[in-house]
Amino acid sequence: MTNGHLFLDELDKTRFRPDAALWVHDTDLDAWRLWVVPAVPKPDKHEFYRTVSTVLSRAGSRIDLSPSAVRLVPFDHPAIRALAAIYGGDRQGDLSLSSNMLNGFFIPDGIVIRMTDPTPRTTAA
Repeated sequence: MTNGHLFLDELDKTRFRPDAALWVHDTDLDAWRLWVVPAVPKPDKHEFYRTVSTVLSRAGSRIDLSPSAVRLVPFDHPAIRALAAIYGGDRQGDLSLSSNMLNGFFIPDGIVIRMTDPTPRTTAA
């Protein structure tokens, strides 16, 4: 959990400052993935993943997180929209999820570590 928070603190210093982030358990791989929703509308995924790699490389052993564990998730993802509506406003701190269906998207296990309400955004931006 701490590695996720440390990573977000570093990502905050880039143009991909996260509006939302949550750990989601990928049951197919039995691995946890850090879903990141950048504040940038329609971010370029290649630039995002380059930034992720750079941030983690600069952090060295201070952040124990593989770039392959990070997933770029759009702000209009059904689960993100549902979480923003449920928890409203801005939320920092850990919130556990278990066996949740969010706008038709199933999350077996998850931990929300940041949530900003994305409703002011438009897809035209």
